[in-house]
Amino acid sequence: ASMIRTRTEKSGRVPSRPSSATHAGDPWEEYCLAVLLQHPELRDRIENLLPDHFERSENRELFVAWLKVVRIDELREVIDEDLKEYLETLLRKPLPIADELAWERDLTRTISHLEERKLKMQNEFVTSQIVSSIKDGDVLDSTVLDTLQEKPLEINAELVKRMQKRTEPIISDREE
Repeated sequence: ASMIRTRTEKSGRVPSRPSSATHAGDPWEEYCLAVLLQHPELRDRIENLLPDHFERSENRELFVAWLKVVRIDELREVIDEDLKEYLETLLRKPLPIADELAWERDLTRTISHLEERKLKMQNEFVTSQIVSSIKDGDVLDSTVLDTLQEKPLEINAELVKRMQKRTEPIISDREE
């Protein structure tokens, strides 16, 4: 059976972001997991990816279990029964045809997006705590107030650093 390829697939480029969710989940997290599950050669390229990057519990649970095993058949054995169908869905998720370097670049961009999202959520949480404390009339000593005000600045600085890093070309020792 011949496959009809899209322009993206013909060019060998990987989309810069997931196109849709597998189900009513998070398309970024699902895309990241699908890439990792379908391309085990990328396992050693995820040093920045942490369970905390996955907001959805099923994605976090699957990622943590995947980290503990080497092969997919082992993963099938260690995950809960209710995650097995989801695992199979991610394993069957259609992904564009690309070489390992393209997958590595796309995975790096996806992880960067998940990191940025996590930082933004932390920033929103800290900011909401500050606003809530002020609205509630809590008396904050200057040390606590300084700490609360510094945290969003630290998070924003990290976000800027990550966004700048994202715009830099990815250099790999495997490139020719």
